Amino acid sequence: MKILNRVLDCLFPNDIKCAFCGEDLEFSNRYCTCQECLKKITFNNGKMCQKCGKPLINHTCVNCLHTKHFFKLARAPLVLDGIVRKAIHDFKFNNLSSLATIFAEYMYDEYSHFNVKFDAIVAVPLHVTRLKKRGYNQAHELVKALNKRIKLEDLSDCVIRCKNTVSQTGLNRDERVSNVSSAFKVVDNKFKGKTILLVDDVVTTMSTVNAVSKVLIESGTSSVYVLSIAHG
Repeated sequence: MKILNRVLDCLFPNDIKCAFCGEDLEFSNRYCTCQECLKKITFNNGKMCQKCGKPLINHTCVNCLHTKHFFKLARAPLVLDGIVRKAIHDFKFNNLSSLATIFAEYMYDEYSHFNVKFDAIVAVPLHVTRLKKRGYNQAHELVKALNKRIKLEDLSDCVIRCKNTVSQTGLNRDERVSNVSSAFKVVDNKFKGKTILLVDDVVTTMSTVNAVSKVLIESGTSSVYVLSIAHG
């Protein structure tokens, strides 16, 4: 009987809660998201910039028209608003690193649209000071969760954040670009000729992921693609 109960617990687990509202899920799903919250999530699957994936009306956003991007393409499955914004905030600042497993499911769906053969995966690094304070790098938590599915070589430790930049929140585009200028460095070059999947939690002006992509390309990387949870 005990063995049977364990099997039933695996097949029909109890106490499964929605990742966004915390309510019990009547039926579990791989997104751990209830039907009501699914209705509140804005998926980034409409018209978007063909380069950075920003939701918009035209084919290319103003930022991409006037900026040299070192990444090939950037995509995110969700839009940064409402319950998604709150969940990502909790993920980053309220010690809810476990949400990485849920976010990775949404990211995996977007990843499957790339149709690219990747050689390795890299998380946007945190400066050691912020890493010690937070206790984890949210981007690397996403990499570890996503990599259970896609199983790429994890080269996150080969890139560091050598400048302790201020938070990008509240900065305009030019300030963001200046803030992350020369902030990243390759410390163990294993990138030559490789196609890299670069992972971050959210993207807005693309300044952070572009700065990381720049050092990767300068280190001999063949191409960089960016994947995040949400686009702001």
